[in-house]
Amino acid sequence: MAVWQVNADNATVVENGFCWAVELKHPSHGIRLSGNGQEQAGILRLQLPGAVGEERILDSYVRGSDLLIQYDQADDRDVLPHIYWRHWPAPGGHGVQMIVSMQTDRLASHPRSVVTTALDGPVRAYSARTDTWRGCDEWGPSDRAETFLSEHSAGSLGVMVHESDYGSCQVSDDRVQYELFSDSLEKGVIRRCRLAAVWFPGDLSTARAADAYDAFANADLPLTT
Repeated sequence: MAVWQVNADNATVVENGFCWAVELKHPSHGIRLSGNGQEQAGILRLQLPGAVGEERILDSYVRGSDLLIQYDQADDRDVLPHIYWRHWPAPGGHGVQMIVSMQTDRLASHPRSVVTTALDGPVRAYSARTDTWRGCDEWGPSDRAETFLSEHSAGSLGVMVHESDYGSCQVSDDRVQYELFSDSLEKGVIRRCRLAAVWFPGDLSTARAADAYDAFANADLPLTT
């Protein structure tokens, strides 16, 4: 099992020649993937509530394949975010899961967050509920898709959101954006959202990507979220 290595404000996990890297104080920069001739930045860029540039870290540690970060409740933020980055040997690919957990000490708070990923190639969308694929040009705002695939010459990048955590989504030729936690949050309640990114080397069948989504949807949660 590959384990996260933390060096100052950066963390990496490497397996089978692929490296996933995270800037701990800048979750808005997203995850960088490199290895075997492939490099892409800006995967799962997480914009937390409030106009924060560099995040203040209250706690961080590695547990098994999980890297856990607790961020401070900034001056213009009324929630306390916890982020779990989990190395994930996805079926047919190499992946990372990201679990965003929110809590508050307020009677009412606003946890809304946005996760954006840049897409560089032709995009296809997958609905787990209907088990159907369609091209990006056939996908509309009222349609539901938990997985988007961006095809590259060396493989395909898949980004996923768990169907039980699905809120709203916008997609274009160059990015996919998920909105998280659109409802208010009150004291004593913890809310979470699960997302994932997977690199599929070589030619990709939609069945293989659908299998990876099924494995993601049924993956165990961390011990605490």
